[in-house]
Amino acid sequence: MSTKWLDNVTWPKAALFGGVGVVILLIVHPPTAERILLAIMDLARILANAVGTLGGG
Repeated sequence: MSTKWLDNVTWPKAALFGGVGVVILLIVHPPTAERILLAIMDLARILANAVGTLGGG
């Protein structure tokens, strides 16, 4: 099953909506936005570590 349509449509939209949401939060309520950004960065680091481990790195 191809995920090409998923890559082309879903991720850019999700990233765009997420980015806009975080920017709005930064303006309206900075502490919450900061916590969300830190959580996203933690998640990204965990995912990168998992991928590196699975990849033999």
